[in-house]
Amino acid sequence: MLTTFYANSGNFDAAKKTLHDLENALNSLRRSRGFSNYGSFLESNFESARGIYYSSQGQWIESERALRKAIHLLEMQSEQVKK
Repeated sequence: MLTTFYANSGNFDAAKKTLHDLENALNSLRRSRGFSNYGSFLESNFESARGIYYSSQGQWIESERALRKAIHLLEMQSEQVKK
């Protein structure tokens, strides 16, 4: 993900902007019909990017929350696929 690349390379302004753009895109997608099928996967990608960004900023608590949420959302998606 682009946010991860920017955060790992130290370009935190670009990482924050990319994360903001991703959040706006996700908000637009929430209104689409297919979101009920793929929404948890898309949201998990966003939360993962957010967790990595927070980690690069030294915000460990926020990072852990976002990454745990990403895992939870992936588990939800996995359960949907099993059905």
